[in-house]
Amino acid sequence: MYYITEAEDLVGKQVGFIHAAQFAEAITIVTTDGGIMVLQQLEDETDVFHEARAHMYISNNSWIIDELAGKGVIKKEELQQWKDEKERQRKAAIEQYAKEQEQRERAALKQLYEKYGPEALA
Repeated sequence: MYYITEAEDLVGKQVGFIHAAQFAEAITIVTTDGGIMVLQQLEDETDVFHEARAHMYISNNSWIIDELAGKGVIKKEELQQWKDEKERQRKAAIEQYAKEQEQRERAALKQLYEKYGPEALA
């Protein structure tokens, strides 16, 4: 399962499911290879949802999830795995930022110590 975020990426794909109800917030297109595109038709333009927004829309729409699982296009577990992977990536990015921030602070402290000596730490 993956999210299609550019309309051009849909070209050449075989569509396995479309949900375009009259009063739905967005149009959902799912390809047979597990690609999901969620888009919204505005007055004179089409807005393709980015990954996180598309995932939120799909996750909050149990009817679409049930339809996709029933047709065997994607599984509920795949949605959870995608969410878990994004959470793991988010936590890794936070840890990386914290390490880099500590390195910057240590470098700044070292500069102050070299410039002003021990009184810089007081």
